[in-house]
Amino acid sequence: MSLARVVVTGMGVVSPLALDAAAHFDRICAGESALAPLDADAFKGFPPILEARVRGFDRRQFVPDRMLRKLLSPSPAYALGGASQALSDAGLASSDLTECGLYVGSVCLDANPEALIPALRASINDRDEVDLSLFASHGIKLVDPLFLVKSLPNAGLCAVAIQHQTLGPNANITNGPVSGMQALIAAFQTIRWRGAEYALAGGYDSLLQMDSVVEHLLAGRLARQAEPIRSSCRPFRQDGSGYALGEGAAFLMLESVEHAQARNARIYGEILSSGEASDPSLLLRSEPGRDEGLRFAAAQALATGGIQPDRVDAVFGDAFALPDDDRREVSTYRAIFDSAAPPFTAATPALGFPGAASGVFSVVHACFAIALRTLPPLANCDAANAPGLPLVDQARPADLRRVLVWNSDRGMKNAAVLVAAYPE
Repeated sequence: MSLARVVVTGMGVVSPLALDAAAHFDRICAGESALAPLDADAFKGFPPILEARVRGFDRRQFVPDRMLRKLLSPSPAYALGGASQALSDAGLASSDLTECGLYVGSVCLDANPEALIPALRASINDRDEVDLSLFASHGIKLVDPLFLVKSLPNAGLCAVAIQHQTLGPNANITNGPVSGMQALIAAFQTIRWRGAEYALAGGYDSLLQMDSVVEHLLAGRLARQAEPIRSSCRPFRQDGSGYALGEGAAFLMLESVEHAQARNARIYGEILSSGEASDPSLLLRSEPGRDEGLRFAAAQALATGGIQPDRVDAVFGDAFALPDDDRREVSTYRAIFDSAAPPFTAATPALGFPGAASGVFSVVHACFAIALRTLPPLANCDAANAPGLPLVDQARPADLRRVLVWNSDRGMKNAAVLVAAYPE
């Protein structure tokens, strides 16, 4: 059995920069930023925190089904919006999608803990303790009966399947920041091995809820506010202090070449190969700059694609502006490319960190870069602090034939894909 070639025929994005993929990429290339102060009342006592929030999202436009509008919390609603756009962009929105695959990366539980506060308050006894008998008789009545349904990690996948009747092979992957990239790889492998002719693949997340903000703040990963605000996330610089928390969704329509050609579909690019690696020892023993996992994933993507490092025209990475993560990317880049020097870029400083969707956003950017022959910039970069790493300081024309995209969760979980122009 011959392996299928897999191409990208549609893209959809709901992001803090824009509510469609083309406008989103235009703003990235223009050097614009989605960063703003997180000034909600709930965070008044916190240190200055930044956010990258989706704005102007109209559920009536993106979620036409009234039942879904009621059931979906914000991030799975973004997933439905991004997936619907990818289908429309591919020219498949009105098609019979019963054979279409669906692969989604998401957060483990999209729940707002504050929704339980009224129920807990009603369950406190005279000794200021939570009394389970009071909770059973009074508190539980104050819990939204749909609380669990709205919090399910596969809510986005279910919404897309209900709205568009995508009934082919499917999987929901919940594995932290690499979830979306792993879902994309799963869809790619399914089509490549002829398990489906086409599939939607993407990721979604929102890191702007209290529990997520507190987690990242205590871990020391959030950028300090700078002036101007847009310059707060500073990758590969000595004063880099982290990223801004973000949200959003990014989806791609993947098809076998035969399926795409049979309907004369527009092709943005081709997914040539992929690589994945994990380093579970880092869960127990963090080692600054350890890069074996990311290096292996990147090398595997190149090797299985039959591409030598000197034939890669650009690298799209994470650029989290945290010392350990930045060192990991620099070390991986130097180990992989040695004498070659493809330009390096990333969107985190402008887009914020969109969690499980981060890797898919990077693949969307790579596809646009190849199709439009435009290399997007890495905001706030300083090449002097990243010797040997050719950073892209402003958008520029580029004839990109092969682009390596990688995505890492602090070195513990790593994924990479090789994207190429079509025909390669």
